[in-house]
Amino acid sequence: MKARFLDMYLLAVLILLSLPAVAAAEEMPELPLAGDMAETVSVSALWRTGGSEFEHAGQVEYGLSMAAIVEAVQIAEPSSAVLVTQHAFINVPPEDLGAWQAVYAPTDGWWWAYRSDGSHRVVGPLAGVVIVAEQKGPADGLRIITPTENMAAMGIGELYIEQLRASRRRCPTAQPGLQAAADFLADGTTLDISDLLAGQNFQELILVGARGEMEAYSGGDLWLRGHGVAYRTEDGHVVVDEVRGLIVDPPKQRITDAYRDAKALLDEGNAVLLVILDGFGYHQYRYALEHGMAPFMAQLPPAAQAMAVYQPVTNAGLAAILTGVTPDENGVFSRRQRMLEAPDIFEAAHRLGMDSAYLVGDRQIVATSIAQKLHLDTDGSGTTDDNIVQSALQYMGSQAGPDLLAVHLKDIDRAGHNYGEFDGRTMQAVAEADQYLAALVEAWHGEVIITVDHGMHTTETGGDHGYLRFEDMFVPYIVTEGGRR
Repeated sequence: MKARFLDMYLLAVLILLSLPAVAAAEEMPELPLAGDMAETVSVSALWRTGGSEFEHAGQVEYGLSMAAIVEAVQIAEPSSAVLVTQHAFINVPPEDLGAWQAVYAPTDGWWWAYRSDGSHRVVGPLAGVVIVAEQKGPADGLRIITPTENMAAMGIGELYIEQLRASRRRCPTAQPGLQAAADFLADGTTLDISDLLAGQNFQELILVGARGEMEAYSGGDLWLRGHGVAYRTEDGHVVVDEVRGLIVDPPKQRITDAYRDAKALLDEGNAVLLVILDGFGYHQYRYALEHGMAPFMAQLPPAAQAMAVYQPVTNAGLAAILTGVTPDENGVFSRRQRMLEAPDIFEAAHRLGMDSAYLVGDRQIVATSIAQKLHLDTDGSGTTDDNIVQSALQYMGSQAGPDLLAVHLKDIDRAGHNYGEFDGRTMQAVAEADQYLAALVEAWHGEVIITVDHGMHTTETGGDHGYLRFEDMFVPYIVTEGGRR
């Protein structure tokens, strides 16, 4: 055992001795790295552990390839890099990432050496590196939407480069200095909201966070830092740590209002039917009415346009509807969470001495304070919605029916995913849901709330949701009376 330990010790010493002497120097400065990154990494630490020797201009150097850095930040390929020096920006396309090596010398700082097909080039000293995704995903960067438009989608790397260029345009004859440029990348900078909105005026602005925060803008600034954007108040307090986007002049109605409206009606002694349609955007509602696909909904009071929550997925939408609070408070902000961290409407009904029932499909999506009634496709129709509706009608016909009956119908969402938001087969699912609504509302003896967890947008292969897009984030919201009241 002692011999084995000694061998391992000697091996570790040999490895350390094989690295450049500077690798052990504690004063080695960090090379600022910013932009489109899933993970923040230390370039100096990566250089120490992941670098290698290479030949450059007849000399043996020790460096770290740009390709290794891009791999470490876990960004989807392809991606490029922009090397920031005191005087210029050097764009490195995806195909050249492996040819650039980060080199550090105590007397010269960070430099980049380029070696390809016998050609050599040295660039530096470096202020930092900005990673830029060539193809940004729908959830990447910063998005700006209104209730009817997807205004802008900007990558973090793009924002950094634009801010650097803007600073140099403002002072074209002055050089910012190497340290100033490095500090810019390391410490971040503020973003002008007016510039982001292209000068558009607004009455209300909502800042949307990665964990479902929906914070109303009340002064302060957006702080571009590292691989994201934060919202700070005027006193410098960070309110939203990871801003995913801005919603300009959102509607007053929210899907979280379903809890408050249901609670108020229950408090007054009313029975409440809560119908949750899955994956039915406000734009689809308007389209269905205009094309005669929803004749029953057309007879109801016009739907208000309501804002969903972020991420606009079923887990988060259901949690918001059932608890009346946003994901950062109820704990469900993506498809990965299922446990509620806030009391739900069924618990509120129980405190009033009222009975509740929650009818869903073949699986439980979020946990609730009452047992959910699951439904299988027992009639072989290819859906469970008809089984759910039949079960709901049986509840309504019972002498001991619940005071609060919640129903979750999934078929519009399924069709939207398969075919897209306006496809004829999706609209057929809307027409069938409209018939289900007619049967449920006409048979109910109290008040009715109809809402939706999220919307839907069309993709190349069908439809999807979960992103800060107006199609996903705005849904119909209706309050009416049952036919047997």
